Amino acid sequence: MTYLDQHHKMTDEELLEYAKRLYDRVAFSQSTDIPLIELRNVVPVLIDRLREKAKAEQAEPGCVDKY
Repeated sequence: MTYLDQHHKMTDEELLEYAKRLYDRVAFSQSTDIPLIELRNVVPVLIDRLREKAKAEQAEPGCVDKY
C-alpha cells in the first residue's frame, strides 16, 4: 500500500477528520506559498460541505456508502 492508497480506504468521516487535522497544522502558517494559502482558504469550506452531505446521506433510509 502506498501513502496515497491509505486515503482511498478511509470512510468519509475518517477522511474529513484527517483533512481537518492537516488543516489545523497549516492554518496559521506564515508561508507565502500560494498553493498553501489557497488550501487554507478551501479546506474549511470543503470539510463543512462534505460533513453536511454525509449527514444528509446517513439520514436517508436505506443509505449505502458508495465509496
